[in-house]
Amino acid sequence: MNSSTSCPNPNLLGTSEEAPLKLQALLGSTSVDAFYSEYWEKKPLHITEQDPARFNSLFSLDRLDHLLSYLPQETRIGLIKNDIDKPDQPGAKSTAGTNICDLFDNFADGKTMIVNAMHKYWPPVRELCTRLSIEMGLKTQVNMYVTPKHSTGFSPHWDDHEVFVFQISGEKFWRLYGNGPSLPRRSQHDPIAALRQRTLNPGAPVQELTMRPGDFLYIPRGCVHNASATDTTSVHLTLGINAVSWEELLISCIKDLSKKNPEFREAIPPGILMSAIDNAQTIGEQCKVLFQLASEKLDAKAGLDSLSQSLVRAMEAHPSGHFVAMDSVDSINLDTRVTRRPPGVVRLIEEDDYVALIWPGFFQQAPEKMILAFHYIVQNSSFRIGDIPGWYTDEERLKTVSHLITKGLLQIES
Repeated sequence: MNSSTSCPNPNLLGTSEEAPLKLQALLGSTSVDAFYSEYWEKKPLHITEQDPARFNSLFSLDRLDHLLSYLPQETRIGLIKNDIDKPDQPGAKSTAGTNICDLFDNFADGKTMIVNAMHKYWPPVRELCTRLSIEMGLKTQVNMYVTPKHSTGFSPHWDDHEVFVFQISGEKFWRLYGNGPSLPRRSQHDPIAALRQRTLNPGAPVQELTMRPGDFLYIPRGCVHNASATDTTSVHLTLGINAVSWEELLISCIKDLSKKNPEFREAIPPGILMSAIDNAQTIGEQCKVLFQLASEKLDAKAGLDSLSQSLVRAMEAHPSGHFVAMDSVDSINLDTRVTRRPPGVVRLIEEDDYVALIWPGFFQQAPEKMILAFHYIVQNSSFRIGDIPGWYTDEERLKTVSHLITKGLLQIES
């Protein structure tokens, strides 16, 4: 909210040394296997009567002032208010500028404050996102919602992604409805589809529940819902999860096919889109030919590799002592042991004339001769520099590792 550049107090940021929450820790007595088979994409799951302080490492209401004090000045805090007695008049979402008193005024008026993409600004939340992204193999992101007492933020609506809700402080009363779409596609690039997510006539709730500190709620995409704070200010985090559909996997596979088969890259005849009805049969026959070719040559591994690389690129990089350690880079030798910097994920790309490594925040391309070294680095999260196999000179081994330390993939083991 302002341009303060003071270093965040670690005590206010949460305990970064704590291990990020894993999925099983969120689910209580429900096993991960049971969650995926019985609830995932099917029905909500409310985990209650847990330790009220179990999410304290992520955030708390008394840290809100500190968060607002050092958010980038260009960040806009979202604001939303809905009168639950007027479901046909959904609240209009707006943004607060950089004047903190304007934010105070809007909050006093009953508007919910929204901090989007909180994982970009708050290390404990970033670590939660990264941990679950690695464990579930899916892209995640977190928004925070701070709702004044006796107020409602959004009108009944559904989301186009899976949702995990973490109740941080206060209480919130949730209403879940039963008439949303089944497994909707993501619509962030389709403003018309996004508008349809508002549900003006949701009918009677099929489930009502109260979220208390430490509670966890899973809401599948397409499930209509909304919530109201009770007698105190409510703070909750919403973690959005982008499930990968079979449609997306098939598209990824076809994109890989198109690199090697020019038939997929040929343009459809000019003018077809304005005369689709007249030419539908001819175009349909060509589509069948391409589908047949795809069924014969489709490489599922290539499609999965592409989606995996996209997942890693979407993760946030972790600083974790990088700049302090940079003074030691010049002192490495063949006996130095190195390890991956958190979050410790890396993917290898092999092309005809080059190889590359992808890790959160960076992409490193190299000549094809580096294939053995890159394979070794991907397969070993910790290693001695002199053990890198291949025809490389000692100087090349040291130069490669030094470069990857500098770029943030590796760090020197203590």
